[in-house]
Amino acid sequence: MPFDNLLQHTMTVYTGTVAVDSVSGGNAKTYTVLATGVPCLINTTSSAVAERYDRHQLTVSHTVAYRQAVAIRVQDKVIGYDRDGGVVGTFVVHGVRAVPGVGGIASFAYADVEQLVE
Repeated sequence: MPFDNLLQHTMTVYTGTVAVDSVSGGNAKTYTVLATGVPCLINTTSSAVAERYDRHQLTVSHTVAYRQAVAIRVQDKVIGYDRDGGVVGTFVVHGVRAVPGVGGIASFAYADVEQLVE
């Protein structure tokens, strides 16, 4: 079975830019689309990964596996979709781990994310 068949979800990746708000003088974050329709697999994270981030007072609820063709960064926002186009969730990225390719499978990465409640 090809690796891509295991990627049951797709995601849209947004990258954030912080700028000074001209009205309040505070920081305002705006997001722009980095990539759409990126094949991925969204699962709840393991307890080991959750504990690793908990030490730094960060909450990680899910792990997103995807091909490394997209340069996802910490603090990017990801919206995941199922095969029918339904929204799985909106997530903020707290960490990215790369995995080298083996046995004809291209390299891929894991994004450790926190699901946002909207």
